[in-house]
Amino acid sequence: MKRFLVCLLIILSPSVLLGLTFGTFTQISATGGNGVPPLLVVSSNGNAFAAWINSANSSLQVAYFNNAPGGGWRTATVATNASAPQIGIDGSGNAFVVWVTQGAPTQIIASRFTAASPTTSTLTQQLSASGTYNSSPQIAVGSSGVVVVSWIQTPFTFLSKSFNPTTGVWNTSTVTLPVLPASLALDGSGNGFAIINSFSGPVQGAIQVSRITAP
Repeated sequence: MKRFLVCLLIILSPSVLLGLTFGTFTQISATGGNGVPPLLVVSSNGNAFAAWINSANSSLQVAYFNNAPGGGWRTATVATNASAPQIGIDGSGNAFVVWVTQGAPTQIIASRFTAASPTTSTLTQQLSASGTYNSSPQIAVGSSGVVVVSWIQTPFTFLSKSFNPTTGVWNTSTVTLPVLPASLALDGSGNGFAIINSFSGPVQGAIQVSRITAP
């Protein structure tokens, strides 16, 4: 009976057990846009960035929440003909968004947004080579501001670039491997790991992990 009551509480009111309180939901996108997939990152001071694709016109939307008294949400269109966005945030509250352009060829684009300029990119960069077809971007952002972006270049080549917050430059750190989409994670110093699923070769189908060292 006790287990039944616990399960019932979880179903009816999960916030009771988790200690969470959800406020009123606020609409931050246009109605009917079918924003997909909605992504959200939050800085240590409570400011937040959100990103999504408006499927009605394939535009990339970015919204910023100011946690200061009187603050709120602000939304802007960042790019058109976009898909597959990913977002991350560093320890200073700077957000990085990466996405794929639609059309032919498909490119990997990255932009940075700051609290001072939250809905206007302060740095936009094409990371993939012109004339190539690319997909499945992934992003990892360390609290120090180091950023690593990886993606798959057709057919199954794993490529990556890293952002150095000191120089403000994207550096090429390519690993040419036949893989399926990867995943990335960084620690506070910008070091971390990349995990991949090998597509072919002697270790086909194997999961492999690589250590990432900050630039």
